[in-house]
Amino acid sequence: MNNAIITTIKKELRAIVRDKKSLLMMLATPIMIPLVIFMFSFIYDSIIDEKDTEKYLVGINYTMNDIELEILKDMDFETKYYAKKEEMDEAFKNGEIDAFAIKKDNQYSIYANNKSQNSTYASYSYSEYLDVYNNYLAQEYLTNINADLDKVYNNISYNYEELQGSNDLVNEIITMGFIFAIMSISLTAIYCATDSTAGEKERGTLETLLTFPIKSEELITGKFLAIMIACFITSILSTTLAVISLEISSNVFEIYNDTVLNFNFATITMGLLIMIAFSVFISGVCIAIASLTKSYKEAQSTLTPVSFVTLVPIFLDILEINLNPALSLIPVINHTMLLKTIFCGTIQMGDVINIIIMFVSTIIYSIIIIKLITKQYKSEKVLFSI
Repeated sequence: MNNAIITTIKKELRAIVRDKKSLLMMLATPIMIPLVIFMFSFIYDSIIDEKDTEKYLVGINYTMNDIELEILKDMDFETKYYAKKEEMDEAFKNGEIDAFAIKKDNQYSIYANNKSQNSTYASYSYSEYLDVYNNYLAQEYLTNINADLDKVYNNISYNYEELQGSNDLVNEIITMGFIFAIMSISLTAIYCATDSTAGEKERGTLETLLTFPIKSEELITGKFLAIMIACFITSILSTTLAVISLEISSNVFEIYNDTVLNFNFATITMGLLIMIAFSVFISGVCIAIASLTKSYKEAQSTLTPVSFVTLVPIFLDILEINLNPALSLIPVINHTMLLKTIFCGTIQMGDVINIIIMFVSTIIYSIIIIKLITKQYKSEKVLFSI
């Protein structure tokens, strides 16, 4: 690396440190990661606690006997008596009950709204209660005829063994944390690239730089490497904060019980390498786009959609779309989904292939972008916004 490139890197890094907006994005944005992790951990923990204590209310038109009342103690719903179906309909519309059941002889009709979560759960709980009561009546009948209950019910046996492993809600929290990490890197690249290109055009310092004995290739290489270094710092800070926050959360919130966080030297190193690969790509993209703009404000407006692209993996996660070789070729999506794969489960052979595809494609994209930027910086129309 020659002196011209080193000098350019030093100049750009000094400018980044002096620029409050760029420094804020590089250092302050990652602080949002712990807030997101703690917030979602608290919310999901509260939801689980609420589900554990919540009792649904089911309307009925009959009086339960002692056996039914005993079975009801172990259920997650309570009952309320109504004489007529019309009264139950009105109570359901007013939100006083979650579902209701009409008994005629030994036939039960359960009324519920399948589009309502509470109503669906209430109806399922009530049907479960009916199954338990039906089994009790069957056992009572078999006992009265002196049938061997072991031969009827105990022909097979089974038991549950608790396994430690992944937790879907915890996986969502990990995904959100690293999506914010990717977003932080993107914002760092956007603000640094905007100031380094469009900002210099506005201030007239780019023209002054070109009067010095420096080639356009050296100039753009220095700018590119300086922005990459800023993104690297954001990557390290984001990863550190995400790992520490998740470790703290695992000791505070019950949602992490019996869940093994896949954080070790190998996974953290791989996660950092993926974010560094993303830093290389996004730095080039932001410089290439910002170089085509004429002012700082125009560059910011043009680059804003880039930060929104980092949210796409959230929708893929909601749709339960898993990473495959085709998606591994798509920037941003491949980086984010691979981070989820690495930190949320055991890496399989298919994941290794996706990782290789991601790194190779990122290198190819980055080389193409750097060549494009170098060509741009040889054009007077781009350099001086003619």
